[in-house]
Amino acid sequence: MNLREVAFISSQRTLSSVQIRCLDIATRLGCNRILNVQRESDIPKSYRVLICVKLCISSSDLGQLAQRSAIIWDLIDRRPPARHVMIYLTSTHLGKKMCDSLGRSICIPHHHCNFERNFGHPLNRHPGWIGARQWCPPDLPWDKFFVEGKNRQQIAENYRSIGLGLNVRHSGPGFRRHLALNSGIKLINCIGFGLPSVSHPEPAYREIGPQCTSFANTSNLADAIDHLQHDEAAYQRMRSHCLSLAEQFHIDHISQQYKQLLAQL
Repeated sequence: MNLREVAFISSQRTLSSVQIRCLDIATRLGCNRILNVQRESDIPKSYRVLICVKLCISSSDLGQLAQRSAIIWDLIDRRPPARHVMIYLTSTHLGKKMCDSLGRSICIPHHHCNFERNFGHPLNRHPGWIGARQWCPPDLPWDKFFVEGKNRQQIAENYRSIGLGLNVRHSGPGFRRHLALNSGIKLINCIGFGLPSVSHPEPAYREIGPQCTSFANTSNLADAIDHLQHDEAAYQRMRSHCLSLAEQFHIDHISQQYKQLLAQL
């Protein structure tokens, strides 16, 4: 398939998930991307395939798009439409199970933001939390880096500045939905930078890299951090696991999975 006949489309622009699953991948593949989509008429009729990432349009508009293009719907944060979709795209096998009853579904993980393969310093043990402000636990006493308004390079520098990732989540509004549909991107980014981490026992983290993190709840989070800071063998063992998986989640590898998917259409 000619990749210029494929467009990644979204109703959003600034969300980090759109940057990862829409802009980054489209750019790496050489596909077009169309943002701020509100209706069917916003999409030119020349595209054979539309990959929808956080697309918010009416069912009737989606139906009109499906009459002229193959619709691939990326499951992020919300349940997908039950009609008009040729393939459901998920980032975890847990999400794939949710879509299997709707039709054909394929799992392609998120990629990490370490495009340059510039890993963190092996002697750094400084813990830090990186993510969207709404998910940061309010009383977390360690360094916090919020991703809103930052580009990929700035977020990558945040990861390179820490030695331990903290993949924990505030249980605010939408917690249960995000728990079920979490892409595991925080752990994937830690893996991509060779960073051992401490994570809440969310299903996505257990699926993606249980050997690359320690699981802890709020009550024993500090103890888990202290263990990795002072047990050199445990830290290096976990770092080795991260480095061995980093290429699996690099954008070069993930983009090849998209090419394989599109070649099947």
